[in-house]
Amino acid sequence: MLIPVFCQEGNIALDDIDTALQIIRGYKEFSNVYKDTENLIHFQCTNRRFVVELPKDETEYPHLLLEGKDDYTLPHIAQGNDAYGRRTVCIRREEEYVNLLLDFKDKIKDLCDRLICLMNLSLADQKREIGKEFMYYWNFEAVREFPVEVFLGEQDLAFTSLYVYKDKDNKKYRMVAPGTQLNDICGLDGHVKWKSVDRLPAFYIPLLSSEGIMPPIRGKPWNRATLLAILEEHHEKYMTNDCYHCFCNTICKGTKLFILLGIPIDQRREFCLVCVQSTTRWKASLIEKMQQAFSLSIYPCSRLDYGYLSNAIGNDNLLLQKKFLLIGAGSLGSYVGYELIKAGVRNLTVYDEDSFEKENTFRWSFPMRFSYGRNKTRILKAMLESINPEIMICAKPMNMSMEELRSICNMYDGIIFTVGSSDFQFQANKVLHDIHYRGLCFYAWLEAGGIYSHVLSINYNNPGCYQCLFTDGQGSLVNNQYNHPISEEQERNAFIDNACGGARAVYGNAILLRTTAVLLNCMKKAFMNHMSSNFLMDIGPNENINREDSFVRKGCNCCGSNHW
Repeated sequence: MLIPVFCQEGNIALDDIDTALQIIRGYKEFSNVYKDTENLIHFQCTNRRFVVELPKDETEYPHLLLEGKDDYTLPHIAQGNDAYGRRTVCIRREEEYVNLLLDFKDKIKDLCDRLICLMNLSLADQKREIGKEFMYYWNFEAVREFPVEVFLGEQDLAFTSLYVYKDKDNKKYRMVAPGTQLNDICGLDGHVKWKSVDRLPAFYIPLLSSEGIMPPIRGKPWNRATLLAILEEHHEKYMTNDCYHCFCNTICKGTKLFILLGIPIDQRREFCLVCVQSTTRWKASLIEKMQQAFSLSIYPCSRLDYGYLSNAIGNDNLLLQKKFLLIGAGSLGSYVGYELIKAGVRNLTVYDEDSFEKENTFRWSFPMRFSYGRNKTRILKAMLESINPEIMICAKPMNMSMEELRSICNMYDGIIFTVGSSDFQFQANKVLHDIHYRGLCFYAWLEAGGIYSHVLSINYNNPGCYQCLFTDGQGSLVNNQYNHPISEEQERNAFIDNACGGARAVYGNAILLRTTAVLLNCMKKAFMNHMSSNFLMDIGPNENINREDSFVRKGCNCCGSNHW
């Protein structure tokens, strides 16, 4: 339920007050209309009394309140009362219109029209609207004794016995589906952070429909009869045969148990947690427990499993079950690793022997002072795994050898190179081509000066490889012919030269963001089988992105025609 923001006290023009009074009095559905203060107008609609708080400027919408503490039958009414016993009427979504585009008269008329529509809803429509706001009512009435985190994984369509954990401070609970691995059960010191609670059985029951299921509302709380109506009396309506069979035959002991209901509401599945306190101590089936006397409490819970949260922002599950290898955790690698996690990748191995130093601060994705001197892969592991407990990062604080690449590459669905060494990528490309690597490979790099960058997408079953970029029409090796020529001045400014201490390339984070975005887009298209051939993306400084499909060289000594 969306709660409008209360208008602040302000001076309302007298003509605006008179205009609002005139408009409201013009509706035959309203009666007893009068002004209370400079910005409050009272009126009656049917047998209910309302208050309109006028907007103080053009950026606000009138605020509508219902007077009376005990009427909880209408939808779109906030459950909490203000200091005067009034409750907000959620007459519209805040983002529905731009308030500046409506003049004062239009806002008052719009509010009145919407209220009349609300008051004219049939009983069936009222129940339907209340059902859409199921979770608002549930969370308002729920007991907030302790937060509960839920990790269901791929199990949200079947009856599931859940493992229950609580944190070491006994302030949080987790309910975890079998087979779900969490990276924070133990801390870095090896001490248990979440301990199993075997004496608290928990079960997930997915429902087929929400029809006829009303949320708990003041004066109409959930009780034993409510739960039994869903799980037993009308089980054929709400549960599959398999689910009901599990419900009838699953044995548990003790007097306290949790039931997590998955309720389909408005094309999504919402989770509602019920705690049952039974009088039956001995082992019995769930249905036998239900048939005995019990008390019932409802709790809020948060679904935190990675796949669900990723899907909730529009990601598909294309990358969810795939494993990726990221070679290079420098500036570009750190951005790529971070965005891969947000794009739906939860299983990532990272190789890099470099440490994080002060000069890396402003072009690394996690610039933390405490990280100075630490290996970059270990920093990435710590930071990425902190995003969600289901994220698994394997940190390899070393450079990848060709022997290791050869032995492990086919364990991964995709390999991403974000290293600056062409020599290394030459060797890696040859290894992957020779063993017919069956996954997809992506090379991403920045040109000197960070003005241009590139992403090369390779399926080694297709013609074209990294070495083609360095091969001319006669089959001779040349400098990367797809890099852009730069002037002597640009070349001088491309590096900060520290003589024997090495050189540091000069570029900011804008090119890193552009390159990462193009790389992610290429990966998604490739894994959706939209890639009929290997291709090179040329990324320019002015948001210009060009695709090059003709980089393939038949004279290439790695993948040329004699090797196809």
